[in-house]
Amino acid sequence: MVSDGDDNYSRAEEPDAIKMCQRAETSVYTISTNVSPSKDKGDEVLRRLSVATGGRAFYPTKIEDVAVGFRSIEEELRSQYLLQYRPAEFKQDGSFRTIYLFSLDQRFKVRTRQGYFAPRPPQ
Repeated sequence: MVSDGDDNYSRAEEPDAIKMCQRAETSVYTISTNVSPSKDKGDEVLRRLSVATGGRAFYPTKIEDVAVGFRSIEEELRSQYLLQYRPAEFKQDGSFRTIYLFSLDQRFKVRTRQGYFAPRPPQ
């Protein structure tokens, strides 16, 4: 998503937008259009959206650096891994489950979404 991160009469509040992305199991990568040297409120919104969904936020300091953000996103998407597990006490209750994943080797950076929504039981 390329944006300034500012809310311009949206139909959903930020927490709801994050939940929708998490339910859709979507990683959101953001590129800020704010090219000033200081981050503003919109940049923080972009960061929160990216972190919550397992993506990453990019803050170019000049418009030419936007392409660097796209190349970095492309590189990350080509080097992703899928890790799947099922909790021992798996409950289909639709609740949000927080997850923590890290590497014992400090040379590696693990980026994951903050959690997932458990499925609801079939009706």
